[in-house]
Amino acid sequence: MLFKLRYQVIVFDEFQHALTAPTSKGGGHVTDTVKTLMQDSSWPIWVIAAGVPQVQRLIKNDKWDQMSRRAPVLHIDSLEFATSEDQGDVESVIEVLETLAEVAGLKVEIALEREFIHRVIHGGASRWGMTIQLIKLAIESVLFSEEYDRDDFRPELRYEHFVAGYSLLSNCSKNTNVFLSEEWWKIEREVTPEKKLITVNGPSAAAEKRARKKAAAR
Repeated sequence: MLFKLRYQVIVFDEFQHALTAPTSKGGGHVTDTVKTLMQDSSWPIWVIAAGVPQVQRLIKNDKWDQMSRRAPVLHIDSLEFATSEDQGDVESVIEVLETLAEVAGLKVEIALEREFIHRVIHGGASRWGMTIQLIKLAIESVLFSEEYDRDDFRPELRYEHFVAGYSLLSNCSKNTNVFLSEEWWKIEREVTPEKKLITVNGPSAAAEKRARKKAAAR
């Protein structure tokens, strides 16, 4: 079928799930199948398997150790904060943010300073995909807002939209929203299989209770 359709390259995203799926033929069956695709002399296929670091089991499951020389591994490092000596990934994140906002027809009304971009990176768990998803959710909070169809709508991407976008991405309270918390760097989260962020470590329950009382008093 691949030959008939003239496919030469196949990209499998989230390939780690294929490696953990139950199979009666053993853990190396998926690896052997991919290897067969690559070695077919009549129509060899280029295979790109993308996913979390555990995707490298595709290579480790080869009992003959043939995949190691056929499958170069490309690591995408975690996003890094800027330091006094280095810009880290701040400029790259700004470029992505501005590009996505422009495509959506929005003007960025946020001072794209280091602290804000660091909040974006931290909110995305220092992962490129999650950080881009956070930016997209912030943009969607504008495009799907009630104001969008009003005559006085302003096509602007503002700080509060990132507050809303992060709330959509994570299971957070106001006190554990990285765009609202003063000590946002202390908030730690992990990613669920559903691509949502859940709280691992954040302000204590007592601190959240005090924050709610303070907000109610206002």
